[in-house]
Amino acid sequence: IQAQSTGDEWDYTDSALGLNEVAPNKTQSLTKLITEIDRIIGRLTNMNSNQDVYSLSDNFKKAEQFSASNAWAKIEKDFEVSKRAFGLKIHFVKDRFKKDIIFRDIAQAYFFEQNSFNKPAVILAGGVIEELLRLYLKHKKISPSGKSFNEYIISCDNNSLFKNGISKLSD
Repeated sequence: IQAQSTGDEWDYTDSALGLNEVAPNKTQSLTKLITEIDRIIGRLTNMNSNQDVYSLSDNFKKAEQFSASNAWAKIEKDFEVSKRAFGLKIHFVKDRFKKDIIFRDIAQAYFFEQNSFNKPAVILAGGVIEELLRLYLKHKKISPSGKSFNEYIISCDNNSLFKNGISKLSD
């Protein structure tokens, strides 16, 4: 970023941390940084009001409308599995709190995916899968060699818990 007052290239983060010495001590550096930020804010405020400085995507606006019950209704429509039917399939999850968290996270991951927030959807779904594997191994009284997702997969494979062909999907 170019500083308006001097025209020099300026790294605000480094200056705030005191890495670019612009004043004899850190307090003066921070004061100069705040002054420069105030100038930038002033310029942004004076810009044409028809011009968007920051615009929210439609997807982000939709995020405020999330409802787990609505998400489960859509999941049932899209995948033909109800929340109740899924709950019966994960019978090995005995703790009601954990089961509720799993239901919530599945609904949230579905919502993210439907609104094109793909990375958070994959991360959240992966976390649900990891927890379900951990709880299933615990239910089967199988101790994985570690506490990582990879160790859970290896333990399931070593104990023939996957159906034929599942272990080859990642090859």
